Amino acid sequence: MPNRSRFRLLRYFTIAGLASFLIVGLALYLLEEKELAFFKQVQQGQSKFFRDAQAELAVETEQTARKNLVTAQETANVNLTQLFANALWESDFAPLVTRVQSISLDRCRAMAEKAAPDPAADARQECFAELGLKIRSLPGFAALDRRAIAAMRNSNVFKIKVFDLRGFTVYSSDHRNIGEDKAANAGWRSAASGKAASELTHRNQFSSFEGIVEHRDLLSSYIPMRRHGSQEVVGVFEIYADVTPMLEQIKTSSAQLAGLVAGNQGKVEQASKRNIEIVASNASNVLNVVGALLVLLFLALLIGAPKLDFAAWRQLFAPQWLKLATLLFLLSLYYHAWVGVRNIVMDYVKSSSLRLALYVIVIAALIVYAGWSVQILWSV
Repeated sequence: MPNRSRFRLLRYFTIAGLASFLIVGLALYLLEEKELAFFKQVQQGQSKFFRDAQAELAVETEQTARKNLVTAQETANVNLTQLFANALWESDFAPLVTRVQSISLDRCRAMAEKAAPDPAADARQECFAELGLKIRSLPGFAALDRRAIAAMRNSNVFKIKVFDLRGFTVYSSDHRNIGEDKAANAGWRSAASGKAASELTHRNQFSSFEGIVEHRDLLSSYIPMRRHGSQEVVGVFEIYADVTPMLEQIKTSSAQLAGLVAGNQGKVEQASKRNIEIVASNASNVLNVVGALLVLLFLALLIGAPKLDFAAWRQLFAPQWLKLATLLFLLSLYYHAWVGVRNIVMDYVKSSSLRLALYVIVIAALIVYAGWSVQILWSV
C-alpha cells in the first residue's frame, strides 16, 4: 500500500490529457486539410468541365454553321442551275452534249496505265486535252460560251462545267478544263445517279469569269440535269459559288463566341479561386477556435482537477459496472482511432507494402492498449 499511495495521478492525468488533446487537434487538422483538398479538386473539376463544354459548344456551333451554309448554298446552286438550264440547256447545251457523243474516249482512257510520272508529260492528259480542243472548235461553241458567261455575270458564281453521262467535260467557263475525264469523281458519280453533291474548299488562286481571284472559299456543287418532263438524268452541271463573305461571317461569329467562352472561363476560374480561399479561411478559423477551446479546456481541467490519491481512485472504480462501462468506452475509442488512422493511411500512403506495415503496427498498438486498459481497470 505505501508504494501505491504515492501514485502520481495528477502527473499521469496531465500527460495523458495533453497527449489526447494533441491527437484530437492533429486529427482535426488532417480532416480539415482533406476536406479542403477535396473541395479544391471539385472546384477544379467543375472548372475543367465548364471549359471543355464551352469549347465543344463553340466547335459544334461553327461546324453546324458550316453545314447549314453548305446546305443553303447547295439549294441556291440548284436553283441557279435550274434558271441557267431554263435559259440555255435545251437551246445550247443539250445539242452540244449530243454532238460530243460522237467523240470516242476509248483511246484516251486506255492510256490510264501508261501515264508518265511527270504530270506535264502525261500522255493520257494530253489526249483528253486534244479532245477538248475539238469541242472548242465545233461550230457555235463561241456563241454558246458568250451566252453562258453573260448569264452568270454579276453573280456569286465563279465557274460552271457541263458533263455528259460518260463523265466527260463537254463545257467549262475555264476552257482549260474542257475535255477532262471526271468519271472517277465522287461528286459527278452522285449527280449522275440523281443526287446533288457539294464540297466546301479554299482556293489560293482560282480562274473565274472575271479572271484570277485569290484566297476564296468556294462551294462546288454537282447537280443532275434531267430531261424535261421526266426524272431521267441527261447530264451533270457543276457550279462554283463564292461563299467567302458568308464564311467570314461564320469565322467572325466563332471568334466572338470564343472570346465570350474565354471571358466566362476566366470568371468561373476566379469564382472557383475565391471559393477555395473562403473555404480555406473558414477551415483555418474553425481550427483556431477549436484549438483555443481545447487549450482552455485543458487548462480548466488541469486547474480544477481534484486531488485524488490512489485510495480515492480505487474507491471510484470499485463498482464492476463502472469498470465495464469504462472499458466499453475505451474499446470504442480504440476502434474509432483505428478507423481514422486507416482512412488517413489509405488516402496519403500510396505504397501497398508500407500501408500494410502501418496497419499491422497500428492494430498491434491498439491491441496492446486494450489489454493495458483491462489490466489497469481491474488492478485498482
